[in-house]
Amino acid sequence: MTAITVPAHRPFSHRAALRLGRALTAWGMRQPARHSRHAELVAAAEQHRDRAARMLPQLPR
Repeated sequence: MTAITVPAHRPFSHRAALRLGRALTAWGMRQPARHSRHAELVAAAEQHRDRAARMLPQLPR
């Protein structure tokens, strides 16, 4: 068997890379900021789209 020794104290570059990785992961998992009226705006847009699709059958629904 071969024993491998690992230093208890990580070098600065390793600690910085870990910290940057955690920060990027947290940034990627954040929730997008939306207005409180977002759902209402989406519903209105869908209603207008459906109304237009009924008037013009060639539009996708």
